[in-house]
Amino acid sequence: MSNTVRPEEFGRDLGVVHEAVITGRKVGADAKFWAMLAHDEEKFRELVAFASGSDCGKGWWFPFTTTTATLIELRERNPDVFEAGNDWWLDQPFANEKGEVASLQLWTSILPGSLNKSWHDQRELLLKGEFVPTTRDLIEGTIACYRIGKRLFSYYWVRCHSCFVGRVHVSFHPGGLNIHVHEDNFCGPLLGLSVARSMPETRVS
Repeated sequence: MSNTVRPEEFGRDLGVVHEAVITGRKVGADAKFWAMLAHDEEKFRELVAFASGSDCGKGWWFPFTTTTATLIELRERNPDVFEAGNDWWLDQPFANEKGEVASLQLWTSILPGSLNKSWHDQRELLLKGEFVPTTRDLIEGTIACYRIGKRLFSYYWVRCHSCFVGRVHVSFHPGGLNIHVHEDNFCGPLLGLSVARSMPETRVS
């Protein structure tokens, strides 16, 4: 007898869990996703915090000044902030791009409404004057905010403008800043969009 469970039968006999599986399937949470969640306590904790509304969509504009430091230089200056072992990106072009000195404001949560959407559809949500920051700028702002006691992007991932094969995205979970990549058409229940601006405009969460 095979132990393989067909996707359409996964979770069928678990009542409310089955309902969660059905709803999750509609937004791309397949059997592989649930298998990962079942064995990863930290991810489960992040999901619970996310579902409770903790720091999700309730952002505010954090002002900071960018520098000319590259992403690699930011990592060298802030070794306590980056996750150990997450170094696949060190030899990628975006890691060596210098910043430009500017006064920016970083939205401290995901762009409202940007979950479960592709890169193209997420960008359609931007207001006039808003833009998607580079990975370098996003991380510099995230570090600056962390140094005053506020950890951003703990419960989800945020896409940046930087591209390598796919679009780069970042999370700042308890292990540190983690940099990953997905193709532009990927949609995920924990993958939103980062947003910044140069001049203030009003956003309603």
